[in-house]
Amino acid sequence: SYINTDENLEDKYILTDGSEVSIKECFDTAVKYLEQIPYKGREGIEFVPIRADVYSLSYSDVNNEYHNKYFIDVIFTREYDGMYIDFGENYGHYIGYNLDCARFTIIEKNEVEEVIDYTNRAYLENIDEETDKIISLDNALEILTNSVGNNSKYKVLNIGLVYRRKHLIYNDGIIYEKYELTPKWRIDCISEI
Repeated sequence: SYINTDENLEDKYILTDGSEVSIKECFDTAVKYLEQIPYKGREGIEFVPIRADVYSLSYSDVNNEYHNKYFIDVIFTREYDGMYIDFGENYGHYIGYNLDCARFTIIEKNEVEEVIDYTNRAYLENIDEETDKIISLDNALEILTNSVGNNSKYKVLNIGLVYRRKHLIYNDGIIYEKYELTPKWRIDCISEI
């Protein structure tokens, strides 16, 4: 995985058509594709590429036509009021927390193969109280160290402040949705084991 602020966005991979592309080129391809989508979403909310995930199609069978070839998902999220809405997999869906993302899959150079969950639809506005308090980054890292860090070893790739999105009202996705956005520390790690 590459976060859009990484210095190594020039890393290159061979796609299914045999072309070699950098992570930066994949971000550019996805943004160009997004600009051609007629439905842009809500006014005043930026939809930005935040991460790229690289997947190997085949790593064991050297006779496979996809051996040493990859596809790349560019993940977009919304930026609201100067912060990103938390992005990635919807792991928290069943406990009321949703991550905000869309995946643009690239398998050939300068082509977007599919778009999954284009989610710039929800209307956002400040209608409730604002918070000016959040736990310190030191405290967040201490919690991480004393929980996940007790059982394994991780390298921290990225730390940022994002909005967590929690459902307050949900009517079958048909009529109306309401969310509470609260700031949280997002810490992206990779296992070193």
